[in-house]
Amino acid sequence: MLKCKEVSHIVAEEVPLNFWGRLQLKMHLLMCVHCRRYAAQIRALGRGARRDLDTRPSADQTERMEKTILDHVDTNSGDPD
Repeated sequence: MLKCKEVSHIVAEEVPLNFWGRLQLKMHLLMCVHCRRYAAQIRALGRGARRDLDTRPSADQTERMEKTILDHVDTNSGDPD
């Protein structure tokens, strides 16, 4: 079974998964309300960022946004694990 920390990494980094990995992720998300909420927040942030940007962000902009978000999540997380 995946741990919350592993799930948050997979969700935030959009890690490609094989069948077994996708199954484990889905099982964890079914059981863990915290990770389910986090995944929903990440999806919402992505949709909002894409909607608000006129053009596709540069690699540098994307990296800065990801770092800012992850830094904020790391400092404010109440990691249940």
